[in-house]
Amino acid sequence: MHAFFVGVYLYKNAALFLILHGIIGKWTGSVIILWEKVYEGGIAMINRIILLLIGLLLIPFQLVQAHSGLESADPAPDAVVERSVQNLTLFFNTKIEQNSSFQLFNDSGNEVQINNRTTEENMLYGETSEPLSNGKYTVRWNIIGKDGHPIEGEYSFTVKNQEEQKQEQKNENNGTKQDNGAGNGNTEEPENQSESAPPSQTQTNTFEPEFSTPFITLIGGLILIAVVSFGWMVRREKE
Repeated sequence: MHAFFVGVYLYKNAALFLILHGIIGKWTGSVIILWEKVYEGGIAMINRIILLLIGLLLIPFQLVQAHSGLESADPAPDAVVERSVQNLTLFFNTKIEQNSSFQLFNDSGNEVQINNRTTEENMLYGETSEPLSNGKYTVRWNIIGKDGHPIEGEYSFTVKNQEEQKQEQKNENNGTKQDNGAGNGNTEEPENQSESAPPSQTQTNTFEPEFSTPFITLIGGLILIAVVSFGWMVRREKE
């Protein structure tokens, strides 16, 4: 008799166990599927944000390549040239149109005539009628860039030719000696002084992209959104 009741008890418990197992199994499976969907959706969203950030970071470099600018020049910008200067050459980072040009001004603001102007690929060339005298000069260039838009700019350089300085000093010494000779009858020739001129200084002006403040703010905001979104996804997964 006792064996009968024990059998019935085990049968009922086994049935209840199977029912509970089925319910829990279905609930567990649904939770796992839902978690996988949330996880996959979060990863996909993070990947989209990362791709968007990469694309935005590449925009300034594309803009730089699309717009022409001065890459280098001879004489170089801000250079102190200790030699005779008569030829000027400007190089740009893209091809320029034939109607591109440049002007040269001395430290008094007077324009220096440029002859034999030449435009070839990304280069502007011109030469002066005679070597430039010592002083500061400003080059103002105006080009039509690769994208068809007019672009202008300017830079300066200084000529400090040692040979010209020595010749001016020699002329001053000659004038002083002649004045002294006329006063006391002394016709002594000025001594010939020779000094080795230091090598010319060469510099290169490299075009660098400039990033505007709004663009930096936009990138910072997107990064912040990406971090907050990632943290929210992680917290949601833990819950």
